Amino acid sequence: MARRASVLFACIVFSALLISRPAGAEPPVRIFAAASLTGVFADISDAGIAAGLPPCSCVHAASSTLARQIAQGAPGEIYVSANPAWMDYLVDRNFNHDVPQLFAGNTLVLISARQGFRFRFDSGARLAAALASEWLALADPDHVPAGLYAKAGLEHLGHWNDVSPRIARAANVRAALALVARNEAIAGVVYGSDAASEPRVRIVDTFPTESHPKIKYMAVTVGAAPRPIAARYFSFLMSDTVAAILTRYGFRPSD
Repeated sequence: MARRASVLFACIVFSALLISRPAGAEPPVRIFAAASLTGVFADISDAGIAAGLPPCSCVHAASSTLARQIAQGAPGEIYVSANPAWMDYLVDRNFNHDVPQLFAGNTLVLISARQGFRFRFDSGARLAAALASEWLALADPDHVPAGLYAKAGLEHLGHWNDVSPRIARAANVRAALALVARNEAIAGVVYGSDAASEPRVRIVDTFPTESHPKIKYMAVTVGAAPRPIAARYFSFLMSDTVAAILTRYGFRPSD
């Protein structure tokens, strides 16, 4: 029921946008993008308009949620996932139109809003001891990409079993970020770009790159026959202009 409601909500939002657009204007390009891309797409949309493209209308949520919505008929034209596994989910079900392309990369960081919280992964100390009786905020490590990366990193570094009873699970990475920013969790694991977007938190340490799978944001046009303007917009997403915006927001180059 909840999934059907979320698909219905997305349809209502896009229908309202179509009704409200000026006569003769190209409808917005409908983009379903990972929650960690919230904010950056506002600048991407502005840059697209400056390049003669229509605005983009974005739905942001966990990549897993968005993939399921598209598979259930939500009206997305471009999908941007924070984890290749959820891109494969759509490809395996033939919901993609073209071959998925690498869009961006990211880092994985430990954050806190409290100046007294200190921890280094190379110190030999136990993260569970640093947490004491408080909470570590993660995006849901069972299906949300940021949580999956966090669990992989914590397992590789030998901390997962100790900290798992102290995990505050969030619906997506931005929700995990908010828990830390509001001091509802003493620490959290998010993407580097998320930490850069929230002035109330600081990066305590960065996960070693070898501790988790490489963070890859993949993009693809979806649907049997995407509009030509959606194909043009997809090409724009692969441009140097968008790469510069992503870098400014703390994302890594896509190579």
